[in-house]
Amino acid sequence: MIDTAQALAAGLEAEGLTPFKTHAGATLSHQFALEAAEFGGGQAASKHLRKAGFLACGIGLPIAEVAGDMNGLRIGTPELVRFGMTVADMPHLAKLPKWQSGGPALTSCSSSTKAESLSTFQKYSGARGSAPHTPQIHHRPWLRS
Repeated sequence: MIDTAQALAAGLEAEGLTPFKTHAGATLSHQFALEAAEFGGGQAASKHLRKAGFLACGIGLPIAEVAGDMNGLRIGTPELVRFGMTVADMPHLAKLPKWQSGGPALTSCSSSTKAESLSTFQKYSGARGSAPHTPQIHHRPWLRS
């Protein structure tokens, strides 16, 4: 799970986001934080992600404050790992949100990136019956065919 969190943080950084880092890197656990000022704050960003079924939350970081919101966005990987996703899937997941000023939007990806990411989600979500041990995730719009 730690490797998965580290890979997702690296993937998001490759997509132009800024993971909060210490001398040890972006994370040594199952979760990490992104600096969220460019999205209007962590809670604002989490609301955009929630609309697409991706759960995250605002978190306070020891960096410049964001007026009226948290300055970080906490992302955890336990649910992804429970679905069966691995380190190899994280580059695809990192490309799914089109991160933009005002918050992430999962609907504005290029069609090829979105198709590749949807395929990754469907592979592990049980949306097409490929993972019978995992629940159906019908509330997540990108899983619908």
